Amino acid sequence: MTISLVWQRKFAGIDEILFASDSRLSAGYRWDCAQKIFPIDGPNFCISFAGSTDFAFPCIFHFQRMVRNYPRFSNGAAPISVFAKDFVAIVNQLRTLVDDKLLAQFHMTEFLLAGYDFVTGEFYGRSIRYDTKSDRYQAFHLGGIRSGGVEATVGFAGDKKAEYFKGLGIILDKQRTELNYQPLEALSEILGKQDQSSPIGGSPQVVKVYRHRNYLPYAVRKNSSDPISLFGRPLLDYEQTLYPIMEIDKFGGEGFIHYPTGENSRRLTPPKGTQI
Repeated sequence: MTISLVWQRKFAGIDEILFASDSRLSAGYRWDCAQKIFPIDGPNFCISFAGSTDFAFPCIFHFQRMVRNYPRFSNGAAPISVFAKDFVAIVNQLRTLVDDKLLAQFHMTEFLLAGYDFVTGEFYGRSIRYDTKSDRYQAFHLGGIRSGGVEATVGFAGDKKAEYFKGLGIILDKQRTELNYQPLEALSEILGKQDQSSPIGGSPQVVKVYRHRNYLPYAVRKNSSDPISLFGRPLLDYEQTLYPIMEIDKFGGEGFIHYPTGENSRRLTPPKGTQI
């Protein structure tokens, strides 16, 4: 299945949203390269999921197409709560079109949606999951924790919830700071304990959403000698990325985030025979 996370990083004056997830698909085999976080171009927020790709992918892809098809949505000029309402409407519409609803196991698939509101500029996040009483998907507020004596928002979807929050609690208790990258650190730790039989695994994938309503994917690698992954897929030998790179073994330390487009990479080399 999945561990999918979203949290509001409010640390040392920073206010931004982070999505993080594992990258494993399980269907009798294990496939550690699946994108599970999806930026929504235009309004520039993100949706992630845990559960069945058979159901989740069409829901997300149809919603992306809906956003592109409606000018008020495609230019982002609508409250994020309206986007969330329409995403729930699409999920429920597609749910009704499934012929064998018992086999579909809707309760196993859930979504996380979060971004900054066009009108207020404030954080908005929802967990979208199946409600058995109403026989419909509904939007619920994200969960909260305390970090450094401050209330913080952490949304969770997927497997091993108790184990994950136990590990996160240990990290928060040790660091005693505002919420920073600790949820990603806890995700990395629990992924490091899994084997091939586990429903979670692969490289973490990370996307940031900013208050100015832009998003930025981050490439990830375990250490400087490991391959770089983007949205869970290891880059080919000849591929390069312009996205920032997180080195998981350097949490909170120097070199944790590396910017390939740093100062040195912007130096211009004049053509031969010319003077500048």
